[in-house]
Amino acid sequence: MNIINKVKSLLFPSKLYEGGHMTIIESYKNGVPVIASDVGNVKEMVKDGINGLHFKAGDTESLIRTIEEFNKIDIFTLKENAYKEFENRYNQKVGYINTISVYNRVYDNG
Repeated sequence: MNIINKVKSLLFPSKLYEGGHMTIIESYKNGVPVIASDVGNVKEMVKDGINGLHFKAGDTESLIRTIEEFNKIDIFTLKENAYKEFENRYNQKVGYINTISVYNRVYDNG
């Protein structure tokens, strides 16, 4: 967490479709926007231009352009939106509510 608190953004260059990413969630918790590849769930977690930016997976030129774009935009707004994303989707209360909801659906259908 000490390192995440010192950076302007998190670079998340995944090429694979993966599930939820704690690294992205921890970044949002600390108000750190994410520069991420445009694949799978990562694309859904990072809202381009809102709480981070996307680049084309596996495309070095796209990554370079995205980093250059990041350095020209209002980082404060991205940071603010990253933290709001954590509060709205990933905080402890939301996690609890989602877990109970799953249990209730299983119980009701079981």
